[in-house]
Amino acid sequence: MADLFSRLGRLGRWYDLALLAAALALVVWYFAAWARAMRPRGGTLEWIAMHDRPALSLAGRRFPMERGDALPMAAACAFAAAAWGFAAARTLADHYGGGSAVPAEAAVYAAVTSGVLPALTAGCVYLLGKNLTGSTRAAALCALLPALDLTASAEASAACALASVFLWRFMTAGEGFGASCPDLLLAAAALAAGCYFDPAVMIFAAGALLLVLLAGVCRFRSGARGHTAASLLVFLAALAVCTLLLHLPAAVIGGMAFPALLISPAYYEAVLARLLADVRSLGPDPAALFWLLRADWPLALSGLFASVCALAALFRRGEPQGIFLFPAFAAAAAMWALGGSCALSVFCAASLCFVWASLERRGRRGLAAMGAGCLILMLLVLYVLSWLF
Repeated sequence: MADLFSRLGRLGRWYDLALLAAALALVVWYFAAWARAMRPRGGTLEWIAMHDRPALSLAGRRFPMERGDALPMAAACAFAAAAWGFAAARTLADHYGGGSAVPAEAAVYAAVTSGVLPALTAGCVYLLGKNLTGSTRAAALCALLPALDLTASAEASAACALASVFLWRFMTAGEGFGASCPDLLLAAAALAAGCYFDPAVMIFAAGALLLVLLAGVCRFRSGARGHTAASLLVFLAALAVCTLLLHLPAAVIGGMAFPALLISPAYYEAVLARLLADVRSLGPDPAALFWLLRADWPLALSGLFASVCALAALFRRGEPQGIFLFPAFAAAAAMWALGGSCALSVFCAASLCFVWASLERRGRRGLAAMGAGCLILMLLVLYVLSWLF
């Protein structure tokens, strides 16, 4: 902790504090402008719709993908793979002293974690933003943000982004229970894989359990309340089964016979011991906290304001995206603070996508573009230039 405070002392340079004050003022002004833009327009009856809004419903709030989304989604994936891949190539070249000296194992690992996973994250963030808001422009802008966050955890970001897509599909599937079970199973599988490779995802999995409960309360009302408990049981059972399956290869390599290990208490004790060790490993990481305070704060601060805006829109105008965005952002923040693994950019991007799309619907495209442009410029300066050069 003393090391953290000594690093924080470097933030006290006058130009750092001036930049922080200017950026904070800009963020506060921007979201104040969003709040003004969302007020009922004069000469209209919008205030009546806000006062007598219909009962909250998640049904039908998932916007579908369109043919025109293919190109911007592919471009976002390619940009993420290129940005992370270039950073990884520079790191490997500096560490091993040249491309030919890089071991094959290191090259394959870098290709997966700095090529495949960032592209998957960008594609999932685009899909999530599109499903949340229906805006192609806002989804394309928000998909750029995780690509620029080179301090994030590739495994955690990909797992949380993929699980979030399936969770939102489950939350907005309507009253039917059976049709939404595949999305719930896929969300649990993505989270189980994330927990296996990055224990901090366990914190987000707990947040996902809360989201499943909230979705059940909103979806299964009169006559179908039992489906909420069924959803929780399906999610937990799928999470447990996928976790056991992911530990099978390590058990077989360790000398356990398959399929006899499936009925062996030693196998389940080994899995439980690994999970308990992962839980005990969670805790504040001073190095990760420092990097967020020094490099990630523009994105984290903007995402915090945007998630609060989504929550305000839930209570003022009945827009249900806040049911997902605010708890998901809070879970990702807890994952960073307690697990030292940063996947905040996924939910900062999703929350900002909601803000930008709502401005577009109000005819304020210039304000939406200005906010996106300023944030992307700050990320380019703080992430790319400081990381690469």
